Amino acid sequence: MKIDIKSKTFRWFIGIAIPIIVLGLIAFLYLYGNPVPCFFRRWTGLNCPGCGSGRAAYDLVHFHLFEAMGHNIMFVVLMPFMAYYLLKLYLFIVLGRDVLPFFNFSYKQMHVLFIIIVAFFVLRNIPVKPFILLSQ
Repeated sequence: MKIDIKSKTFRWFIGIAIPIIVLGLIAFLYLYGNPVPCFFRRWTGLNCPGCGSGRAAYDLVHFHLFEAMGHNIMFVVLMPFMAYYLLKLYLFIVLGRDVLPFFNFSYKQMHVLFIIIVAFFVLRNIPVKPFILLSQ
């Protein structure tokens, strides 16, 4: 069975289902917190670049910005960009056309972002005073 993403039925379904799912996930996160542990940390004992994102998201839905930044500052900084991209994708599927502009990345900028993420991963695993603040 092939799904036609250009059909009105599919676009209506996505247009209704995605907001319900997102609101349900936000409500669950608000009430119960993040139930998913970090398997990378469990297996290696190291903090991955995403460690603390669940706690940061929990703090963000409770409007505790500084506590969220203490759990994972990279998640808090990149969250608006991820949310914008997902909103752009959602509107493209529902409306069938691009309505939001997209920020363009050059390969050099993507490499710099990759280096920043790797540096964040390395620095948050150094058990010395200033770097410990990156892994709470």
